[in-house]
Amino acid sequence: MSMDWMLRQLAQTGGATTAQEARRAAFNPKPPGSVQVGSATHHVLRKMATAPAEWWAYRQLAVGVPTRSSFHWALTLLLARGHIEASRSDPRNTRNMRYRLTPEGQKAARKRP
Repeated sequence: MSMDWMLRQLAQTGGATTAQEARRAAFNPKPPGSVQVGSATHHVLRKMATAPAEWWAYRQLAVGVPTRSSFHWALTLLLARGHIEASRSDPRNTRNMRYRLTPEGQKAARKRP
């Protein structure tokens, strides 16, 4: 392969811009900011939506979640998005925190099946 041949190929295909355009146009089944049905985040939102004004303990919310690591990530994600708020009775341990759904979280919970 000569350098001329490679340059002609790049000129014909448009180089990296064509690949970038194709990547932008690709369908993403899990867009950023979405909550997947059946995930730990979905489980927490659905459970808290049953009593939105109630403060929930860590253990109450963790019941029924298959893995603790995904549950902890779900709480962190929901806090970062502003869907839930937290209150600490004991600042030394996050398991002693209480969580409550915010108005934004109530809207997000209504969107879910």
